[in-house]
Amino acid sequence: MRLCLIVLTSASLAACASAPTTGPASPAASAPATPTTGQLIAARQAGMHMAATLLYTGIKNGVESGADAGKLAHEPEGIALWARAIPGLFPAGSARADSRAKPEIWANKADFDRKAADLGREADRLAELAHAGDKAGFAAQVPAVQAACAACHVVYRSEPAG
Repeated sequence: MRLCLIVLTSASLAACASAPTTGPASPAASAPATPTTGQLIAARQAGMHMAATLLYTGIKNGVESGADAGKLAHEPEGIALWARAIPGLFPAGSARADSRAKPEIWANKADFDRKAADLGREADRLAELAHAGDKAGFAAQVPAVQAACAACHVVYRSEPAG
């Protein structure tokens, strides 16, 4: 997990360092830059990868090894934060052929956003169980988080080419 934070911090710093710095900032220059479609896709892919790592490497491995649920709260909190970020990473016009995002996302954006919210709720519940130290409840909640991921992927993610 610390590696993920280091990578995210490094990527953020690199993005800041690569921003043009020509002359004094004007009001227009101080406005936040709009990310390119390529940057949005990269962020979506990175976030999905990290969420899967939290679920499978952190949470599921922790449950299978009998880890103390209280020590696994960070992972579902990360998934819940990711779930809240998902809708904003799929604005209209950010579809591209080299992405696994299906066009149905933008045709059914309200449902897509609802599925992201469902993931957030399930992950929040998992974090609550972790904080309570409820090992059995935590283990029982993991499939609900996994199902929330799958509910979206089945409809809105294409299989990889090749």
